[in-house]
Amino acid sequence: QSRGLVYQAHDIVHVANSLKERKFFKLVCGASLDDIELVENLVYVFTLAGAHVIDLAASADVIFAARRGVEKALLSSNLRLPSSILRPLLMASIQIDKDPHFRKIEVDYAKCDLCSACVKVCPTEAFRIGVKCHSEQSEESDINAKEFLYSIERCYGCGICPSYCHVNALSLIDTNPAPKQTLQEMIDLDVKSIEFHFGKGYMKLKDIWFEIKDLVKRLDLISFSIGSDLLSSEEIKEAARLCYELAGE
Repeated sequence: QSRGLVYQAHDIVHVANSLKERKFFKLVCGASLDDIELVENLVYVFTLAGAHVIDLAASADVIFAARRGVEKALLSSNLRLPSSILRPLLMASIQIDKDPHFRKIEVDYAKCDLCSACVKVCPTEAFRIGVKCHSEQSEESDINAKEFLYSIERCYGCGICPSYCHVNALSLIDTNPAPKQTLQEMIDLDVKSIEFHFGKGYMKLKDIWFEIKDLVKRLDLISFSIGSDLLSSEEIKEAARLCYELAGE
């Protein structure tokens, strides 16, 4: 309780009802976005906006940043808040097999000609053109020499920038899945909700489920992200049936 306002703990029944009523509101920060300052600010704003669930990268730093954002929103004293605000359920995204949500950009700095096309199109401002420090320059070099700077933690693999790079200096790379280890880490951090991501290899889910089913029992909410761009309509249906078979409601 703060200044007469009562803040409720997240309520799974409320989340389930919001789904059934088609009023469900989930903020997707991005399965590969691990810029903790950006995450904290997004979570702060969307907690105030009434998000039921906030989907995050499965990283301890990101989870802690999200919790700070929630607490900051709940303790705001300079805003006209509703009489009660629901604490959003924090959901971590875990990769089952190769999935587009878990990509990052790799930069070939030798090819980059500093055209700044990627700087203009990146939605998270992961790229910028900076001026080299004097210590990095030789006496003969231009005192205003520029360099390409990439903040990989801000990249969430949207895939926009490679098509704008005329020298092919940008490419998407996949991260390697470690579902059981990552799930255990999230549970140790008291994360109660998980979204499992998969693409073509959705049948791997059955084998992995046998390994993680005891951990899954400790969760409040399970979600599945099916890589629809990689699958046919029939494969999507089959994958959805498999999810329901394993997890039920």
